[in-house]
Amino acid sequence: MPSLRTKRIKSLKEYISFVEAFRGKRTSPAWYRGCGNISHELKPSLYRHKPSRIIEDLMALEKRLVARFQQRSIPFHTRHIANNWEWVFLMQHYGVPTRLLDWSESPLMALFFATSARHELGSRGSPVFKSDAAIWLLDPVQWNKKSIDLKSFSGDDG
Repeated sequence: MPSLRTKRIKSLKEYISFVEAFRGKRTSPAWYRGCGNISHELKPSLYRHKPSRIIEDLMALEKRLVARFQQRSIPFHTRHIANNWEWVFLMQHYGVPTRLLDWSESPLMALFFATSARHELGSRGSPVFKSDAAIWLLDPVQWNKKSIDLKSFSGDDG
């Protein structure tokens, strides 16, 4: 499994330089995830929501959350939602705990999420941060090569 490396960044200029070095000469896009609290592990919110680690309990919780969201959101959406995956994607954007992790191809979008969620305004109107934020950078192509043996997939449906 790929190793996790950390780097403490202290300025926007340093962040941009780090991102540019990470991207290097890659032809595939990199993915970025910003989180306002460094103590949050790289886990979907559903798995942080409840202390249970039993997958059946988490799936039952997700099923209840989807059902409740479907019931309560009827007056607020106008388009047809075809399946549970579409419901889960919609729930994610309203802060409901799901099994999804949001990633972006924009390092600045990740920076926005990392810095906008965990601050209060100080006495002079400037942000005061209660904890460090975190931004994860991922090369999805390399991740898949290391975590899944893609050569064993023939590509047929049959």
